[in-house]
Amino acid sequence: MARKQRLEREKLPLFSEMIAEEQPDADTVMAQRAEQAVIWEQNTRGRRAANWRRARSRLFAYGDNIRRNPAGTLE
Repeated sequence: MARKQRLEREKLPLFSEMIAEEQPDADTVMAQRAEQAVIWEQNTRGRRAANWRRARSRLFAYGDNIRRNPAGTLE
């Protein structure tokens, strides 16, 4: 992060002070990333759960004559 901020300041040397004032400190960035990680994980788990529920509903919609028993043979 420090490298990225330094490169941003070096890209426009005449505005480096103004750019430095607008750049957040490391603690702020890390706190934002932690919050985003929690939200991302909640969204990902929700999406996976929805896909699982959709797959199970499709499986059970086939009925008993198509589904396999645990041994792998048709019922």
